[in-house]
Order: sequence, then C-alpha cells, then structure tokens
Amino acid sequence: MRALTWVPVAAVTLVHLIALALGAGAAAAWSQVLLMPALAVVLLGLPSDDRGPAWPWALGALAASWVGDSLPRVLPADARFLAMVGGFAVAQGLWIVAFTRVDRGRSPFAWTLLLIVVAVALLMVTVPEAGLLAPA
Repeated sequence: MRALTWVPVAAVTLVHLIALALGAGAAAAWSQVLLMPALAVVLLGLPSDDRGPAWPWALGALAASWVGDSLPRVLPADARFLAMVGGFAVAQGLWIVAFTRVDRGRSPFAWTLLLIVVAVALLMVTVPEAGLLAPA
C-alpha cells in the first residue's frame, strides 16, 4: 500500500517535467500546484505508528508550500509575490519544527545544525543574485 501512495507523486512529477521540457507554461504551472498535495497523500498514507511526532508539522509545511505555489496564481499581480513568499516562509518555519522533533533517539540539535548549514549555503548562493529581492 505504501508504494501506491507514491503513484500520484510520480505522475504529477512526470507531467510537470514534461511540461517544463516542452515549454508548456500553463501545464507546468498547474502541475506544480498538484505536487504538494501529492506529497501529502504519501504522508497521510503512512500507518499512524510510522508517522512519528513530526508528521503534523510536515503536513502543515506541505500545506503552506501549496499556498505558496497556488495562491499567487489567483491573486492580483501586486499581491502575488508576497503571497508566495509568505506561504513559503510559513512552510520553512514548520519544516524547522518538524525536523527538530525528537524521534527514535535522534538529537534535535543535530537536525537544527543541519538546517542552519543548508540555509546558510542557500543564502550564499542566492542572495548575491537576488538584487532588490534579497531581503525577501
């Protein structure tokens, strides 16, 4: 049953990648909106005993990511960027909480340190090219 929950992820990802490769902007945009719900299906398809303490936070992070992907598509142009950044900012906070939950003897400190290293690396790569968008 677990393997079947990955079918929507595989299907949506395949459609999305093909749409990107073919330059089909509308199909790529709408398939992107379906990626987070497909991942939520995988999470919700896990038996409750296998989900661990982070699953509600991860589900919230997927929902916030979905908001960041989808809300800008239906808002007026001047509100799109803030909706996208806002959704993803909430998602990042929820992912941090999810990945720092203690589970099976793992230290939350190690996960927090890993997240900080990844965040610093991403900022080092993206901020120099971001120009006026760097504060976001």
